[in-house]
Amino acid sequence: LRYRCWTNSYRNLFMYWHSTNAYHTQRLRQISLQQHQWMRKECRGIRHLFGCVT
Repeated sequence: LRYRCWTNSYRNLFMYWHSTNAYHTQRLRQISLQQHQWMRKECRGIRHLFGCVT
C-alpha cells in the first residue's frame, strides 16, 4: 500500500512537470514535437516500470 502511494505521488509529480514543460516548449514547435514524442515514450516506460498503467 505504501509503495502504491509512493508511485501515485511520483506519477502526479511527473505529470505536473510534463504539463509545465509542455507549456514552456509550446512556442518552440520543432523542439516541442520531438519533446512530446520522447515524453510519450518516457511516460509509457515509467508506467510500465511502476505498474501505473491507466
